[in-house]
Amino acid sequence: MWFNGRIDLVPVDRRPDGVTALWVAIGVGYTLLGATVLVWLGWPVVAALGDSFGGLGGSLAVLVVLVSAFVASGLPMLWGDMRRSHGVRTVSEAIAAARGELRGASYDDAQGRE
Repeated sequence: MWFNGRIDLVPVDRRPDGVTALWVAIGVGYTLLGATVLVWLGWPVVAALGDSFGGLGGSLAVLVVLVSAFVASGLPMLWGDMRRSHGVRTVSEAIAAARGELRGASYDDAQGRE
């Protein structure tokens, strides 16, 4: 959520090219770092699952941690991006409607609808 808040501070029109890809790479990096710490802290459980069910048990335990970490870090970013996109679209529609009204057209005319 903190990371998403940092992105919110920079308006879309002021973002340098490629910065979104950099943010994604940083997000993946800190997610993998967090998952690594969680696997390390839970290593006795992973090892026990590996002993009980073979390599598959330990691998599945690590997979559960990885998926959980990506869901936990990705959901705030997904929600934030949806909110930003909706805000941009809403403002764009309001501007189009205002321009249409200034020209004497209706909102539907400004949107190209008859």
